[in-house]
Amino acid sequence: MEYIDDDSVIKSVGSLTNTSFEDGYFDFVFTSEAIEHAVDIDASIREIRRILKANGQVVIIDKNKKSSKKVVIDSWEQWLDEEETLKKLKECFSEVKSYKNILYEGNIRDDLFIIS
Repeated sequence: MEYIDDDSVIKSVGSLTNTSFEDGYFDFVFTSEAIEHAVDIDASIREIRRILKANGQVVIIDKNKKSSKKVVIDSWEQWLDEEETLKKLKECFSEVKSYKNILYEGNIRDDLFIIS
């Protein structure tokens, strides 16, 4: 991460299931197509909740499992079931919204979804 030459950016290498940040460290957590790669999705969601301030906001953009048949994916990829992910997030966060079939790269609808 040497290429990021900005002192206002916190640079950290680690696991989404076990970060080095203190409880309630962030006002805002953003992940884009990252949770699908987590070894343990539930642990990743719990870790995001742990490092987020009480009134903080999280935005998760990820691939929708129902579209996984449209492309060839590696066996280790865990595309997310939108409804199941919503249920898990509602256990951790007081307000959860989902936006379906968002634009990707300007004009392609790729069955991605945003949960915030």
